[in-house]
Amino acid sequence: MLVRSVSTQECFSVIGDEELLLGIPKTIRHLFVYTKNFEVLRKMKSFRNLRSLFLLYNHYEDFADGVLIEIFETLRSIRLLYICAPCLKHIPEVEHLTHLRYLNIVDTRVTRLPRSLSNLYHLQFLICDENFSNLREDDFLPRDLNNLLNLYYMKLPFPGMYDIGKLNSLQELDGFYVQNKAGYKLEELEHMNELCVLTINFLENVKDSRDACNAKLCDKRNLTDLSLVWRNIRRRDHYRSSDLMSHGVSNLDENVLDKLEPHSSLKKLKINSFMGTRSAIWMNNDNLISNLEYIQLEDCLAWQILPHFGHLPFLKYLYLRNMPKVKRFDYKFHGHDKDCLFPSLQVLDIKNLNALEDWFDTRTTVNGCLFPCLTAMCLHECPSLQELPSLPPKLKELEMVNIGWNAFNLLQDASNYCSILIQNLPNLISLRGMHEPETINNYQLILSELIIKDPFVLLMVPLTRITSIQKLEIQNNYTLFSFPIEVEQWFLKVSSSLCELNLKRLKFLQSFPSFLDSLSSLKILRVENVPQLQLLPNIPFSLERLELVELECLQSLPSSLESHCSLKILCVENVPRLQQLPNIPASLERLELAELRSLQCLPSSLSFSSLKHLELRHIPLQNLPDLPATLCELWLQGLECVNSLPASFHNLSSLQKLTINWAPQLQELPELPPFLCFMYLSSLTNLDCLPSCLSSLSSLQELTISDSPQLRELPDLPSSLKSLLIFNCHPELIERYQEFVGSDWHKIAHIPNVYIYTQLED
Repeated sequence: MLVRSVSTQECFSVIGDEELLLGIPKTIRHLFVYTKNFEVLRKMKSFRNLRSLFLLYNHYEDFADGVLIEIFETLRSIRLLYICAPCLKHIPEVEHLTHLRYLNIVDTRVTRLPRSLSNLYHLQFLICDENFSNLREDDFLPRDLNNLLNLYYMKLPFPGMYDIGKLNSLQELDGFYVQNKAGYKLEELEHMNELCVLTINFLENVKDSRDACNAKLCDKRNLTDLSLVWRNIRRRDHYRSSDLMSHGVSNLDENVLDKLEPHSSLKKLKINSFMGTRSAIWMNNDNLISNLEYIQLEDCLAWQILPHFGHLPFLKYLYLRNMPKVKRFDYKFHGHDKDCLFPSLQVLDIKNLNALEDWFDTRTTVNGCLFPCLTAMCLHECPSLQELPSLPPKLKELEMVNIGWNAFNLLQDASNYCSILIQNLPNLISLRGMHEPETINNYQLILSELIIKDPFVLLMVPLTRITSIQKLEIQNNYTLFSFPIEVEQWFLKVSSSLCELNLKRLKFLQSFPSFLDSLSSLKILRVENVPQLQLLPNIPFSLERLELVELECLQSLPSSLESHCSLKILCVENVPRLQQLPNIPASLERLELAELRSLQCLPSSLSFSSLKHLELRHIPLQNLPDLPATLCELWLQGLECVNSLPASFHNLSSLQKLTINWAPQLQELPELPPFLCFMYLSSLTNLDCLPSCLSSLSSLQELTISDSPQLRELPDLPSSLKSLLIFNCHPELIERYQEFVGSDWHKIAHIPNVYIYTQLED
């Protein structure tokens, strides 16, 4: 719960309950509210001077629009309104909001906006930023919404706005949906020459390329951001019934794109699901695309040759994704051999271009330069890709996954790489490239992150000369049995800088390197899915987090664990042969144990620890020991043999959250801790009553009970309770507490949010 004054008497934010509204002056101008409490909404109407209201109601009960009616009738001076309410189904009329400039509706179940919206003549921004899946076609927006001539920005769901062409002053339109009927064709865009940002969807509905000419994009001098979107190919299966039909779709898409030629002022271009095999004619005209700074081409499954993007002087961002037939960039339009390729490019992201081979002209790079400004490069699933002579000099982030390179050079005037990921490069034999070893005698490499498959990569130049690395991950290796001595020596060189080490999916690794306890700066160690690992050596005393997951052969943890005074988090999951745990260190704050089918008891030191979070899932424990008084959160799941909780359970004075799920032998709960706030009980098949002390828990706010078929009644519940959820319990309980008519309804009527359900039938 939080109330905060951002600017005295002007701006407030409220997160939590209605009591927090009491200290807010009635004269405030701007209010942010995030709540699950319906009563908070009812009190919004008292702030009559509001100019801005951000309203986030995050609860699963139906949102009664009567509250919004009251708010709209009283907040007549409001200029900005943001509504996010997943259960809101209806927005009442807004005729009183005559001063409204900005309306944003997010994540609701609204299927129809109020008709009076078309009378808000000062409205400048209209945003419906969600997926409206249940809209009735043409009925979501008022038919005459195009009367709002002051609209500046619109983001709309399908089907968009009818007859939108009247909005000649509109500058940003995110959501023009082409339909083959009047009021929704591309001709609506003809006179909208003030547009700066435009997204056109459903271009597959254009049946004649001459219709695309009617949009007259080439006349829109202010247009700097253009997105052209065809329907995803999976929704166009009916076109793939024959090669002839596929050829027809390809030709139509190509001709449509030709006719959607933008003005040369364009800076940002996105094309999605275009089915043509060639580029648009205008994309090969340097004069028309020379100002582009951002290009994204995605899911264009038939495209074969890309335009000559390498000579665009201002291009900073290039994203090419899922274009499996692209083979190369078009070189024939390139300029002189001395020109620099991609002179301004900062981010290059190429994914799933399986056929791409030639992506730069080798003649240009002999005496010229390639990617001189590139800082981030991501290459995924391009097995045929031509190798670079050297990596760009300013590169900071590098990702390479399933690339067929034999070698690449890290040293072209570069000294610091922030992050490097190397994964599934089966042909890689060298990181040195064209440089000879003597050229790097004084070279020092500094990395923040490196992800590799084969640890032998660490022995390649220049990684042999690394001086600092913060995070290393070795993953997806199915041949490694042990770490070679040379690799162990490499680890010793970075022992003072390595902070995080992750070893994942190493199928045959049987032993850990002996250097592990020498990594003096290591804070995080994760070992996951290493099924042959039998022994975990001593770990460094600097370690703060240890995660051991899916280790089928591991039988024990280091006995020295108790003395690791820096360890705060220990997670052990799916280690089936682990029979016992060593004593845990006093510093430990979080312990998560799961799927340990041979573990039958917990260490005696548990009750004297400083644990704040304890999670026990699917462990064959016979009983639970006394738990530490410092515990704040307890999660018990799948403890099939436990039939009672510790008698000292009520002494857990710090416990705020309790979750018990699937404990079939548990018949009753002991006296509960006094400051419990949240309690969730599920699948307790033998639980037939709750403790009477429940009524005295003055901090309890949420109580959830599900799948407990023996539970017939509830004790008295505390007045602090805000939410009660009961699902699939005994029918008698459901009947007792039925709203208004149940015999015990009066016992829970004071709770603001009550939800009682029987099990849904299949």
